[in-house]
Amino acid sequence: MRKGTFHVVLLALALAPSPAPGEEPWSNLKLGMTPEEAYLTLGFPLLRTAGKGFETWTYDDGAEVLLHGSLIGWTTPRSLPAPARHVDVWRNRPKADYFPTFLAAIPPPPPPLPATRIDPATLEVPSSQRTFLPFYVYRRR
Repeated sequence: MRKGTFHVVLLALALAPSPAPGEEPWSNLKLGMTPEEAYLTLGFPLLRTAGKGFETWTYDDGAEVLLHGSLIGWTTPRSLPAPARHVDVWRNRPKADYFPTFLAAIPPPPPPLPATRIDPATLEVPSSQRTFLPFYVYRRR
């Protein structure tokens, strides 16, 4: 009886559908994962690029992971049928502009200066702040 049960379990495992090689880690990704969870799921990337709060991890066969504090998107390797997933982080921002990355990086303009006219005759420089530069006078002989 025990041998029969063992053979049935072994046969069931052999006939069970298995994921394609390499597909399993990519199908375990979920939006909002921490970078540590994504690293434990996929392993060490070939290339890591970071800037302006974003981080991109590049893997073999054109696969990429995009992080902005948490996992916000990825593209699977070209050889896998698994779909790529993403979330539009700019849509979640209120009052998003057409060029959100460019406009978010530009600081707001300073307020305009009041329109006042300065009279040079009224400007007084204290004697302690005056600077005298040496000059030479050339005379003709």
